[in-house]
Amino acid sequence: MKAIEPGGKADYGLDAPGVIRNLLLLSLGELGLAVFMPFKGKKFRKWLRVWALVAGLGTLYSPLGMFYYSKQKKFQHRDRLLDLAELKPDSRVLDIGSGRGLLAIGAAKRSPAMRVTAIDIWQSSDLSGNSEEALRSNIDLEEVGGRVHVYEADARKLPFENGSFDRVVSNLCLHNIGEHMNVKGKIGVSYRGQERAKALGEIARVLAPGGRVVISDFRFVEEDATELEKLGLTITVLGPYRDTVPPQKVLIADKP
Repeated sequence: MKAIEPGGKADYGLDAPGVIRNLLLLSLGELGLAVFMPFKGKKFRKWLRVWALVAGLGTLYSPLGMFYYSKQKKFQHRDRLLDLAELKPDSRVLDIGSGRGLLAIGAAKRSPAMRVTAIDIWQSSDLSGNSEEALRSNIDLEEVGGRVHVYEADARKLPFENGSFDRVVSNLCLHNIGEHMNVKGKIGVSYRGQERAKALGEIARVLAPGGRVVISDFRFVEEDATELEKLGLTITVLGPYRDTVPPQKVLIADKP
């Protein structure tokens, strides 16, 4: 990855770059069919051309919306999540699936006394330029180096003591758990649910009494809420928020 020059602007990446690429290619194919299919011939071709034009423009909306959200609107959603977390000036915050630091750095900038821990395994399919180096570069550019500590760690086995954090936050992470694993006989939604349950158990374990979890995602939110409720947390689910792409729900879980 190309290093960000000191004094430059922090870059928080493009969400789901592979999905955006594939949707763009599909849209270009549909629009190409509409443009290059000749009018002459059977009426069926004319209707097919119209269909291809409408489908291509409709498909194009999704990647353009995802691109715009990644570069502009996701910062508003970040602020929403941190507001819902009700951070205190000296909160101990864990950001799970930190990526390039959107939530972790945002939390750290709210108070000089904030103590933030960012963990990830940095999968390139989740975020463009997704790497520990990119996260550390953004930390330096945003001048929060003394407040954010970075670890490579799996959410299913957190390397922290019980009750280590007052707040746990996560954005567009938990739905990925187990997705890329190739374990014979253990592929599918059921297995992924078991793996997410491990992560949720770890989240509940490292959360201090009186602490709060805020998770934003577009899949499996209700299932995750049920799992955390089984672990004794009080649950609130908000959304879906139509100003996020794709529309996301927010799970808030409070530990007695």
